[in-house]
Amino acid sequence: MANNIERKVRKKKIGLITILLIFLTSTFIILSTKTDFFNVSEIIVQGNNVLDYEKVILASGLNYGENIFKIRTKEAKENILSHPYVKSVNIKRVFPNKLVITIEERKETLIIPYLESYIYLDDEGYVLNLLAYKKEELLEVEGININSISIGKKLLLEDDVNLEKIIDLIKDCKKIDLYREIKKVKLDNKSNVVIYLKSGIKVAFGHLNNVKYKLSFTIKILDDLKHKGISKGTIHFDKGDSPIFIPEGN
Repeated sequence: MANNIERKVRKKKIGLITILLIFLTSTFIILSTKTDFFNVSEIIVQGNNVLDYEKVILASGLNYGENIFKIRTKEAKENILSHPYVKSVNIKRVFPNKLVITIEERKETLIIPYLESYIYLDDEGYVLNLLAYKKEELLEVEGININSISIGKKLLLEDDVNLEKIIDLIKDCKKIDLYREIKKVKLDNKSNVVIYLKSGIKVAFGHLNNVKYKLSFTIKILDDLKHKGISKGTIHFDKGDSPIFIPEGN
C-alpha cells in the first residue's frame, strides 16, 4: 500500500516537473523568437586604440536589433580580422541583449620608404598601411629592396634580407633605451647594417650577429664620447673583432 502511494507521489512530481519544463521551454521560445527581449541593443568594443568604434562595427557586419542567438560570431570575427591593424579578436554574448568585442591591435613599429610612399610595418613584419607621409616618431629603415607588398600580409624582401632580424634589432634597441636616439637604420650591401643616431654618431653594425654584445658596447662607447664632448664620427663593428671609433674627418 505504501509503495503504491509513493509511486503515485513520484508520478505527480514527475508530471509537475514535466509541465514546468514545457512551460519554461515555451516561454523561452516565445521570448527568443516572438519578442525583442534577445535582440541586440548594445555592442561594446574593447582594446581599440587605432580603429574607431564605427569602423569595428562596420567591419564586423553585426547589426543592432538582430537576435543574439542568430549572430554568427565566427563570421564576424573573420570580418574584423580582415582589417590589417587587427591581430586577434574575441566576440562574447552577454545575455540577454549585449555583445562585447575585444580586439588586440597590431602596432606600427617601423617604416620603409617605397617609391614615393612609406610602408608601415608591425613588430612581426606585417604591412599595416601604405601612406604618402611618414610619422616622425617611427623608425625609418632604408636600403631594403621590396619583392612584393600586400596590405595585411607579411612583407617579402629581395636579396635574402632577414626582416625578422632587423625587427629584433629594433626591439633590442628599445630595451636599452637606444631606440629614441636613433634617426634611421640603413642596409648597405644587402646585410651590413648602419645605425644613424640623432646626435650625429653612426654605428657601422655590420652583420646582424652578436647583436646584444654590439649594443652593449655601443652604449658604453656613446657614454664615453658624451663625456669627451664628441658628437661626430663612426663606431665600427665591421673592422675586426673589437669595436673602434673613428672621428669624422679621419
